[in-house]
Amino acid sequence: MRTSMTILCGVLVGLLTLAAPDVWSQDDVSPRKTNASDTGDKAAPTPSEVTPAASAGLEAREEGETVTLGGRKVTIRKLDILPYVENACTKVFTWEKSDLPELKELREKYKLDEVVAPGKTEFEKQVLLMDWVFRQWKFGHARELVALRDPAKILEEAQKGHKFQCMHSEVVLRALMGSMGWVARPMGKPKHSYNEVWSNQFRKWVRMDATSNSYAVRGEIPLSTYELRMALMKNDLDGVVGVTKGERKPVVVKFASRWKRISFYMNDVYGKRPGGKVFTVVDEFSDGAYHNWPHPENPMDLYFPINQAALTLLPDGQNVKVSIRTLTPNFDRFQVRIDGKDWADSKEAFTWAPHEGENRLEARSINKLGVAGPVSGVMLTVGK
Repeated sequence: MRTSMTILCGVLVGLLTLAAPDVWSQDDVSPRKTNASDTGDKAAPTPSEVTPAASAGLEAREEGETVTLGGRKVTIRKLDILPYVENACTKVFTWEKSDLPELKELREKYKLDEVVAPGKTEFEKQVLLMDWVFRQWKFGHARELVALRDPAKILEEAQKGHKFQCMHSEVVLRALMGSMGWVARPMGKPKHSYNEVWSNQFRKWVRMDATSNSYAVRGEIPLSTYELRMALMKNDLDGVVGVTKGERKPVVVKFASRWKRISFYMNDVYGKRPGGKVFTVVDEFSDGAYHNWPHPENPMDLYFPINQAALTLLPDGQNVKVSIRTLTPNFDRFQVRIDGKDWADSKEAFTWAPHEGENRLEARSINKLGVAGPVSGVMLTVGK
């Protein structure tokens, strides 16, 4: 087993102060909407089939626009409405259930809450968990255990000194992320397996490779597989840095050929090999070997957001009818906060009664392990 290195973990946390600007309040770690230039693909389209579609709701308006509610002048000061996305990829993805006893046992047995405790942000905690997986065994051919996919048994054998490979790192990290209430999905490229993890903090999928204990950033924004791939293929590496075992080094274009073909496995099932429907990306940079695989016309369909609270805000006299939708694996409940007060559990539809002056409405989804998703919100100023 790799020796736990407290000093390195401390350095790692220090390197990972990826603080995003606070949009609404001190306890909202969600940054303002991430745009394509932040993430490494300057021409990246957004996922298709975003719903709800254009409507007469306030969510379809622009910041600074003035509307009328029941004869009162209302100015939209801030809009940060996250989308609900449903497409061919979301419809076939299988999510692991968070109440699986094996996940709870892993979290408790290996004291994972203590492992991630030094992290100041969600992303720091996720990186510390990846770092922990990396340190559980030496990389090498798993020999007679090469087909083993049970995370608990892999960790038990690792404590005996058994070596394991990338596919074992992938399945273990995926399970441990799930045990903490975070969502990881299996990914692949030729001869290598790894994960993408959903970041509520950055509102995006992030590539995390527990085999090499690495991820990549552009500036301070962690990159997905597709974003890293496109940056390499286009030689657009300004500000792109690889972080491996806590060390930051520039990403070099000589590694681009390794990312021509990438695989998205549409399942997250405990102790199972990645399976189900498999998607890939077909474009001018991919070679022909995978062109017969299912692939969306818009590659960003593979990057559907999860855990988001999508608001619809329909005028109703002097009030606003609010409805919330979400694609949250292991969804438990919605919460709303009005005018910066305490969060309160909410139904998916309710009536909001803005008062004169400044009004603020925020919403988020909570999964069954108590993990909150990114915050959607609107700020209105109501006159007489």
